[in-house]
Amino acid sequence: MKIFLTVLVFALSAATVYGEVWGSAKSKIYHYRLCRWNAQIKKEYKVSFSSPAAAQKAGYLPCGKCRPPATAVPHRHKPAEKERTIHNSY
Repeated sequence: MKIFLTVLVFALSAATVYGEVWGSAKSKIYHYRLCRWNAQIKKEYKVSFSSPAAAQKAGYLPCGKCRPPATAVPHRHKPAEKERTIHNSY
């Protein structure tokens, strides 16, 4: 049992060090291999990237649940509203 746990820990740390991530061509989001949402990606949409940087260069965003490393994540914010001006005509 101890050997199994050692191998498992090594495998997980190796995946983290090498940075392989998987993305969905449909949602444009990338995940760690063991993320539960990665398992939900259909085979025809699954894309592999060598690193999070490669995924971001291809236009993918990091998963909000497994939180893979991100470099310069573009912010998704609402566009600024136009400033209202009050015109008094009296």
